[in-house]
Amino acid sequence: MTTSIQTFVTLSAALTGISKNVLAPTVTNLDLPTTYFDAAKQKFPADFDLLLSAFQALIDSGKSAEDAVATIMENDTYAPVAQQINFLWYMGGWAVVTDFGTQTQNLSAITYQKGMVWQVMQSHPMGYSVSRYGYWGQEPAPLNDYIGNGE
Repeated sequence: MTTSIQTFVTLSAALTGISKNVLAPTVTNLDLPTTYFDAAKQKFPADFDLLLSAFQALIDSGKSAEDAVATIMENDTYAPVAQQINFLWYMGGWAVVTDFGTQTQNLSAITYQKGMVWQVMQSHPMGYSVSRYGYWGQEPAPLNDYIGNGE
């Protein structure tokens, strides 16, 4: 039986295009899937559970995760929540639309630092890096080293 967290990680991988192994590594000192799961459940109390149930039902019916996401994105109830979850993984917070444009309301400094946008850019946020001095003088590793093979 699939747990809600497993469904959430599978959904997140299909939304972001980033491997489940990268989003939810087996060895980590930071459990971002649970942090993001709890944040989404709190922000969208009714629609989040409906989204996960709908996604899992599509998977159980034989659709691939990518096809299930395509179906989800056509639904007026599920698509906004799915878009916010995608944004959450990339930016570490929620997209907030204001008169001045879209801004990010980060969950924490850690989620900002761990946003997948930095992995995809093969970069790091200003003021935070785990790379050694002079790393910029070398070609970055291939993108799949950062985001996985899509599994």
